[in-house]
Amino acid sequence: MGEAGLEPAHPFEYWHLKPARLPFRHSPEWTAIILQPSDIPFSTPLGRCAPVRFGCMALENIESRLEKLFDRTFSRGLKSPLQPIEIGRRIAREMELNVRIGPRGKIAPNVIRVYVSLEDAKRFEGFEKALPTELTASAREYALQEGYDFVGPVSVEIFVDETRTLGEMALRVNFTQGRPSPKLISHDGKTYDVTATPKIVGRTGDCDIVIPDSNVSRRHAEVWEVNGSVAIRDLGSTNGTYVNGHRIDAVTLSPRDEVVVGTTSFRVELA
Repeated sequence: MGEAGLEPAHPFEYWHLKPARLPFRHSPEWTAIILQPSDIPFSTPLGRCAPVRFGCMALENIESRLEKLFDRTFSRGLKSPLQPIEIGRRIAREMELNVRIGPRGKIAPNVIRVYVSLEDAKRFEGFEKALPTELTASAREYALQEGYDFVGPVSVEIFVDETRTLGEMALRVNFTQGRPSPKLISHDGKTYDVTATPKIVGRTGDCDIVIPDSNVSRRHAEVWEVNGSVAIRDLGSTNGTYVNGHRIDAVTLSPRDEVVVGTTSFRVELA
């Protein structure tokens, strides 16, 4: 399979995914997909794959994020051996295995499809939106800590594969180019989309990004998207706006730059 997408469907030895029964949102191009078993890199149950070493801190953060959102609920109602934390680990493993070297360093796959059994999907009901969202955020966080870049926006989608049995899953990853989706992510995990229309950062409630901090001016700074990057300008604040420890007037930001407004820090992500 190339970066452009899927190989043409083959008339034999295929898995037929039945999207009409999918409990999860799926994009139109993935309706009624026919895949060869060889197209999906792992058809064995989780736990039979060869171990791979990862950054311990990065995986701990992924596990902590998913445990915080899901563990208490799933520990009571989910009898399946497939847990959200296992999906997060598997995504990290696939990103590590499929890293490529690009002009700016290591590039990780940015489109991730997870295939689970119908039984497991039923047990995820009620989390159809929250689970892919958290898995996407965890994938970004893992890439950030491992120093990976992406060629386009990151997405994680979940599909039902009725050939899977309880507790099994398979992943398919790809490098899909696309226009970056710049974001500011605060230290407490809040995410703010950055668009071509400037967003005001400040203390008052009429600001687009409100920081209730006496160290922050009423209208402290503004951020906007320009040519796929993020620009920031201080609006004459009392205590200043800092990028990577330096006070700035106006500057274009790069991925993983740290922006500090008052006592709140943000990092920049373009995927």
